[in-house]
Amino acid sequence: MPREPVRVGQWVRVGEQSVVIVLFSVFLILVMLAGLRAERPLLLIDVVVAGLIAGSAARFAMMGLLVEPTGIRVRNLLRTHRIAWSRIDAVRMGTWKRVFPRMGLVDLVDGRTIPIAGVVGPNPITRPNNRTAESLMDQLSNLFFAARANGGTVPPDMGGVENSAPAASIQPRPDPPVR
Repeated sequence: MPREPVRVGQWVRVGEQSVVIVLFSVFLILVMLAGLRAERPLLLIDVVVAGLIAGSAARFAMMGLLVEPTGIRVRNLLRTHRIAWSRIDAVRMGTWKRVFPRMGLVDLVDGRTIPIAGVVGPNPITRPNNRTAESLMDQLSNLFFAARANGGTVPPDMGGVENSAPAASIQPRPDPPVR
């Protein structure tokens, strides 16, 4: 569980997966550097590959969601989405592309779904009681409902209320059936 409620201006992320990816990236770079021999000079391809690995690791570490008064900013690996509260139909935990069973999702009013790659629940087999991602999404859902009730903005001092359920009057879209 997060230590404090999600607030406007705060980046939200569950960093367990990012830490593993960053550590693996450091390992790859070290293995690559260890493979260099004194008689072989550092090639441009070595520098490019190390830069790509380091850049990807940095982007993984920064993935998440920023709550703003007028909407949210979702930073994923390849793209950052700025989404106004008025364009959001629901925020929820769900399955993304049959690969990520516990990922934060933003359903848009135009029918699209944006994944929040920085908010992913841990493996339910190894850590079944860890509900950090679900708690974050519940708080984000509360902020969404507050913005909807407040004409599309969230007051800067408002935070999500921890452990509270989203309003029952607006139901999120269920996961699509698996084909």
